[in-house]
Amino acid sequence: MTTEDDKSNGESNGYIDPETRRRQLETKVRELGGMIGPRPGAEVPTAVMNAYLEHVLAVETAPHVTHREWLRRRGWRFHAPEKLRGQELMEELWRLIRALAKARVFFEHSDHLSDAGLYERLWHDVLDADEPDLPRTEAEAWHWDLAEAAGDHESEWLMYYADEDEREEWQEMFPELTLPEHRRLPYQRDHLLPKWK
Repeated sequence: MTTEDDKSNGESNGYIDPETRRRQLETKVRELGGMIGPRPGAEVPTAVMNAYLEHVLAVETAPHVTHREWLRRRGWRFHAPEKLRGQELMEELWRLIRALAKARVFFEHSDHLSDAGLYERLWHDVLDADEPDLPRTEAEAWHWDLAEAAGDHESEWLMYYADEDEREEWQEMFPELTLPEHRRLPYQRDHLLPKWK
């Protein structure tokens, strides 16, 4: 049986029991504006919950770094889109795609873009996006949808990727919208892209 004296002796030696640590972590998450719902139950061990809360705090409090800077620190530099043509462009594009996968950045819906168009999107949008500056592990990934349905590229999604049911549903939700004509994808690249496993 653990007494209060045992607990205080343990804490003075640097040890904090897992339940106390969980409460401390939850308090810090709340102080940052996060919400902690009811505990999911006994199926989540306290150690697992604590590891999750520590990760949340690390993500919320870490400085941010762009993907470009993260790659630059590791020796990866890429040419500006306007400096590339032909075979050189294709080689640089795939070098960038592989580097982004090492940085745990993955994307989909690129088959409507030419190699030059994709390189420009990666160069201007993806490389300049910032994320918490934390170690990038197999468990982490950033996902980019290059034809996001609810974003700036909605018309591309509707034109190339939405099936008939999705297009009908979109038209019902937004009757004032004139749907773009459906087109076949001009490129076949997505199946070759690195995937988050």
